[in-house]
Amino acid sequence: MGDEELLRSAGLILKDDERRREGITLAAILLFGKDITIMSALPQHKTDVIFRVENKDRYDDRDVIVTNLFDTYDWLMEFGKKHLSDPFVLEGINSIGVRDKSKHQLAVFR
Repeated sequence: MGDEELLRSAGLILKDDERRREGITLAAILLFGKDITIMSALPQHKTDVIFRVENKDRYDDRDVIVTNLFDTYDWLMEFGKKHLSDPFVLEGINSIGVRDKSKHQLAVFR
């Protein structure tokens, strides 16, 4: 299955029967679009990430993400890694980061 066939089967390329035109959907733009394309199609699109610890009226760190959803996911994961604790776990005599282990590997610790 080629790229275009995959997009069609996922409903990301649709045909407008009234206008007899075919094109990509907003979902396709949000998933795969470049930043400038997203901003021209959906100028209100952004993901606002706020981290609060000390004062609930003010934030300790904030990030505004304006990019496609795949890159937004990676950005959010990095933001979470920066602010969420990484518990101390021993693997033999070595200290390891739990975040870097898969769920399958963590089942050994339970």
